[in-house]
Amino acid sequence: MLEEIRDLRQALQQRQLQIGVGINTGEVILQRSPDVSYRSRYQVLGEAVHIADRILKLAEPDTALISEATQRQVERL
Repeated sequence: MLEEIRDLRQALQQRQLQIGVGINTGEVILQRSPDVSYRSRYQVLGEAVHIADRILKLAEPDTALISEATQRQVERL
């Protein structure tokens, strides 16, 4: 994913595009958004989403961080 972002940045010649990624594994609730003016028709809720958001805020540009729960899952692969 990060390689595709770098390629996109080079293609657009925009060095300002910097994206960090936070990944968590866990149960979530997907529901339709009650507000039709909201930019998405669905909302994702739950503790796993909040943890992913906190991890995302720790990620430096052009990096991906994963939670311990995700680490345990990928170790099995």
